[in-house]
Amino acid sequence: MSDLLLNLLPPPPPPPDAQSCRRRRRHMNSPGPSPHDLQSHLYQSFLDGKTTDVALRISGSWHAIYHLHRVVLIQSGFFRSLFTAGFAESSSPRSPRWESTPEELQVVFDDYNITRAAFEVCIAWLYGGGPPLHVAPALRPTLTHPLTPGFPYFSESQVPSGHQPATPQFLLSLLATSIYLSIPTLASQALSAIYGTTGPYTVIRYLNFALGKSISLDDQASAVGLEAVAEMLDSASDTDDDLVAPSLSRYPSSLKGKGRRSPSPEVLSASPNGSFERISPSSDTAPAETLSFHYGAISDKIGEAATAWLSRWGPDILVYEEQLLGNVLNVHPSIVKQRKRAKTIPGGHENVAAETDSRPPNCADAKIPLIWRRGGLSPLWVKALISSDSFFVKHERERYEFAKRVVDLRRSQCGVDEQEERVWDELFSKGIYYCNMITDEIISLSTDICPTTQRPYVPLSVLQSANWAHTLLRHQIIARPSSPSSNSPTKDNSSPKSMDKDLGLAVPKSAYTSEDTPLYPVPTDGTLRIGERGGPSSEGKGISMEQLFAHSHAPYSHSSPDIHPDPSPITFNESTFFGLMSKPTGSPNATYTHFPPFRFSIEFFDINRIGEKDRLHSQTIWYAGNLFNVYLQVVKKKGSSISGQQGPQAQQLGIYVSRQSTVDRVPMVSALNPAVARSTMEMQTRVAPKENVSNGVLATPTIHHHASISHLSASASTSSARPTTPITPSAHSTTPVTESRPGTSSSLPSYTTTFPTPSYRDEFGFPYSLPYKVPGVSPVQPYRDSRPNVMAYFMVHCASPTGTFQTRFSSGPDQFKVGQSWGWKSGSLKGEDEIPPGNEGDGDVQASKVSLRATVILGVV
Repeated sequence: MSDLLLNLLPPPPPPPDAQSCRRRRRHMNSPGPSPHDLQSHLYQSFLDGKTTDVALRISGSWHAIYHLHRVVLIQSGFFRSLFTAGFAESSSPRSPRWESTPEELQVVFDDYNITRAAFEVCIAWLYGGGPPLHVAPALRPTLTHPLTPGFPYFSESQVPSGHQPATPQFLLSLLATSIYLSIPTLASQALSAIYGTTGPYTVIRYLNFALGKSISLDDQASAVGLEAVAEMLDSASDTDDDLVAPSLSRYPSSLKGKGRRSPSPEVLSASPNGSFERISPSSDTAPAETLSFHYGAISDKIGEAATAWLSRWGPDILVYEEQLLGNVLNVHPSIVKQRKRAKTIPGGHENVAAETDSRPPNCADAKIPLIWRRGGLSPLWVKALISSDSFFVKHERERYEFAKRVVDLRRSQCGVDEQEERVWDELFSKGIYYCNMITDEIISLSTDICPTTQRPYVPLSVLQSANWAHTLLRHQIIARPSSPSSNSPTKDNSSPKSMDKDLGLAVPKSAYTSEDTPLYPVPTDGTLRIGERGGPSSEGKGISMEQLFAHSHAPYSHSSPDIHPDPSPITFNESTFFGLMSKPTGSPNATYTHFPPFRFSIEFFDINRIGEKDRLHSQTIWYAGNLFNVYLQVVKKKGSSISGQQGPQAQQLGIYVSRQSTVDRVPMVSALNPAVARSTMEMQTRVAPKENVSNGVLATPTIHHHASISHLSASASTSSARPTTPITPSAHSTTPVTESRPGTSSSLPSYTTTFPTPSYRDEFGFPYSLPYKVPGVSPVQPYRDSRPNVMAYFMVHCASPTGTFQTRFSSGPDQFKVGQSWGWKSGSLKGEDEIPPGNEGDGDVQASKVSLRATVILGVV
């Protein structure tokens, strides 16, 4: 029987041959799907809506359902908290595995800065895809075109196929959405893109966003390439509570469905962990009963960048706005030249395409941004800007003339507004330091009558007080009291040297008995940077929400162990106009003076041409009986020879405030390259009507040009502003020239009118070299301070090449001998990017357009 059973069984399989064994081993050892394959699979599942396990019903500025995957969404801090942190949604009973219906959750976006396109780009980014972003080249300032290429003519560029237009509104919405969803890397990239597009066409929009105003974008358009991922709903369909799950919102239910209005004016402030808190806004943030959205330190950083830009470029924009109202800018140029760029910014996992369009503009008229006219900056912001120490005007008289132009411009639009007039009265009374003008100027202002109101711009009592302060300071310097004030913070008050150099003007606040006396703080040693690059890395690699919401900067002291700065970080917000106004210090050692400091602005050209031992000087100014100027000098970095660094990477720029001799010749002044001045003049004559052009110079007496071409005059006099005219090499000082004599204390080299080795020729045929310089002009000196040593504090606010951040140096009272200088050196003064080479024969012109602008605040004590 056993033999029969054995015969009935099938024969055993033959042993596998060697080839089949090798084939089976290869199949078992073959690699699995690559990370790219997995990412592509997930993204395709998102586009097709397959195998989803959650459905998000969105209610906000649009209404839709999105079928998504939890495992992908939890990359976002918002969804990770929703699904894993003990919320009702994370503990709700799940559907059985064999049921394909995903769980439905409702998310209410009370933040109306969140739009459909931005939300879809954020979700696509979590899946590793999404459309690349396209930033219009006309919105991106460059080193050679800091007011954007082609300005003031705006050229629309064609968006490449499959790219998402990254308009300013979209970038702000992307930032708001990524903050709400707690995606710090994407938020950091959006913030970097906002910095990179801060310019004349975007600065007011970005500033309004920082102030909490909505971007006012009710667009329900989808993101490019993601049109099918949303199941769109009617707005009324999501009000049926029987059909949807309980809603999820970061705001109280009392505000749901009420749009942008709330019973009381409140501001929603985002915290680092993604939650929101309510704060009370200032009285002029937004109209009453309007709900605004504030994103904490991120909003403040954008506000700082916008404020830094307005401080640097605001005076230049006013020229165009005046010309627009005067019908000057109405001629289409034959061509607008634009340099090709290949710079990109991140968008998803791909780069932003920033292509140039070399075609002429699509519109016949210039596109002038709305900044100083009504509808742009509010009156309070106009006052804060013009009054600030950082505002780029040459001196106090030019500040007064600029304020007049802005006020007259707004009055000419719609007449006199009573609310604005109260702000203008305060601007002319407190925002300008008339006591730093000479007596002739103060007298001339008393007779300057506004043609609209038939009243003086400045009350006579203000000018009388300024003249009295001017006289008191002169008496303090010339008479020199026998002993300094006992409250003076300087050391060794009993020594004769201290008695000679110290006027005793810096005293504690408690020494002033009258609360009506205006006080001006005396700074301490420190360095501060505001605006762009003030926070964490803009690359956003591995950044957290806490880092993203971190304070922009903290002060530090580096010169005296006796100075202990406030350890808490400084936060510039709307209350200080994002750094325009000084923040009161709580230090008990703070000192004040009742004399306002002297403020003036400087500009250096061809900074990339400064030799290692050369100095590039500013104009010379007169203040409190002394002459001062500022110079740049190239300094080697410490340790550069050890590390082997060479070239620009091993160099820093030093900026120094120097006390100039009152008898020696003033140094030559940095000025605009004549080739750049000529090209600028040609552009202005091309856009101006023929009747306003005479001999190649704009003849528009009602417009006071503040463009950098005005520095051709090289005049440091504090007299009234004069029309810009070309300078001839025969310009001379207004005071007798005296050669340096033995015993004269001066560390500055002797200067003559000899020009450097010729390599270029100006419009008059005279040779010149770069950096271009013109003879300095000595200012009018009503009186002279004969003291060999003076004590003075000073601050220098240096703007970046494109203006989106500012480096502020400050120094407490230091001793200035004749010819002595104090200052700082920093790598940031040269800018982070190298100047791109221009075309052959044009590189020098392009490089000369890059200048270093700074404002200097100087006060004797």
